[in-house]
Amino acid sequence: MSRIRDLINKDIAQNPYLEEEYRKEGIRLDIAVKVMQLRESQHMTQKEFAKKTGKIQSVIA
Repeated sequence: MSRIRDLINKDIAQNPYLEEEYRKEGIRLDIAVKVMQLRESQHMTQKEFAKKTGKIQSVIA
């Protein structure tokens, strides 16, 4: 097991509530990666993507 996974498991053992939080955070990370891949596949800059989504560039970064 990786060092990070060991730390997460220790964290969860000390506070079982965190298991669901880590799961949700993993989903958010997966979505962020997919959005980034989509943006890059369309050859869009963060600024262009932000404009299309009505956000500011720092939110996209």
